[in-house]
Amino acid sequence: MEKILVLEESRDLRHNIEGILKLSGYEVYTAADGRRGVKQTMQLLPDLILCDVLLPELSGFQVLEILKRSNVTQDIPVIFLTNEAGSDDIRKGMSLGADDYLIKPIDNVDLLDAVAARLKKNKKVLEQTDAQVSLFDDARGLQILEELGRNQEVRLFAARERIFAEGDVPRYLYMVKSGRVEIFKTNNHGKELVLDVFSAGDFFGYEDLVFNLPHHDNALAIDNQTRILLIPRSLFLETLLTNRQFSALIIKHLANAIETKEQRMLSIAYDSVRKRIANALIRLSEHAKANGDGVKIFRQDLSNMVGTAKESVSRTLSEFRKEKLIEIRQGKITILNKDRLANLQG
Repeated sequence: MEKILVLEESRDLRHNIEGILKLSGYEVYTAADGRRGVKQTMQLLPDLILCDVLLPELSGFQVLEILKRSNVTQDIPVIFLTNEAGSDDIRKGMSLGADDYLIKPIDNVDLLDAVAARLKKNKKVLEQTDAQVSLFDDARGLQILEELGRNQEVRLFAARERIFAEGDVPRYLYMVKSGRVEIFKTNNHGKELVLDVFSAGDFFGYEDLVFNLPHHDNALAIDNQTRILLIPRSLFLETLLTNRQFSALIIKHLANAIETKEQRMLSIAYDSVRKRIANALIRLSEHAKANGDGVKIFRQDLSNMVGTAKESVSRTLSEFRKEKLIEIRQGKITILNKDRLANLQG
């Protein structure tokens, strides 16, 4: 529920505005003078302030000047309430940073329209700001990751060579420099389930480092001469604890990893084989596109990834080819119609 603070000297008008806003679903607070209004703003951090120009103690202009000087309150939108249209009050208020004004006596419809419009506009501004901050943090976090990798060992792995095994003590954060890496689990009967595939620029192994647990899955190189950067555990943990952008990046990846695994388990449980293979191809194509390549994966690995028999994978790929959803040339799969593939019925 959005919070609105009403600063109005007139008791009758203050109560009238409060009642209308509460009936419209807003959480409303009031104050009769500017000094109390500033104090309540600092305590409540409302989403919007309706402020009379001629307040006692501190005028509406003085309230606005104080709020604009504080980093905590400077972005709270303020609508001035004034007695005259076209007055100097309006010009002065807008020049100080007021967002809008309403002329007394205030029409109830005009009041609700102005409040809704200002809250909607401010919400969009905040969302855009959050997105910009998030993008900056991600970019800075990745830059820090690159800096951590300077002068660290880059190890070469042959195709199908194990990078780490389930139960191993985690010693590194791994970053793929070239080639691809497969993350998988093995059941008691030796059957593999591929959980993820990483390509150049991706990093992995951070979950077990963060939670200080043995590796809970396996990693092996898919391609010959796969190059992996090894960032020592101590350096990773030190940076995680001391750098906000880097920790934000890792937390975001942890959250995404959990969500992805949940979606994949639900897909294996409820989606058809066609739908699971389609989703896997789209996911793999996004990795391949980042490296300017088509999807190259063994049918056995694809069957492990979607939890079905290799024969089912071969049959489904043939069907997709006939339906002109994909093209297979020299062992590489290219998606021809991503929208149709993504919208296959489960």
